[in-house]
Amino acid sequence: MEDLKIEIEGLEKRSEKFEAEIKEQSDEVTNTKELMTHAATLIDKYKTQQDNVRNNKEFESLSKEIEFQALEIQLADKRLNEFGAKISHKQERLDEYQTKIGELKSNIG
Repeated sequence: MEDLKIEIEGLEKRSEKFEAEIKEQSDEVTNTKELMTHAATLIDKYKTQQDNVRNNKEFESLSKEIEFQALEIQLADKRLNEFGAKISHKQERLDEYQTKIGELKSNIG
């Protein structure tokens, strides 16, 4: 009986840890989406500026900035996919722990 209580406590602590990690990853997703939005805004701004340039040097500089921001968006998209996979994996584990906790509690009660 005491062993079951100890196992339940351990599973509950692991569940809490996974919940915190899921929240942290979700916050990262939000931040990454904001970064993508900001980069897209900058691309639009730079494209508008390209229409008003006076020389090739300015045009090339803006082109490089547009290219850089596009790469930032690609990197952020890759991070979003990674965060999504991590969140999914952690949520599966959390569900397993919670199921196990429920089973163990029903054995005690």
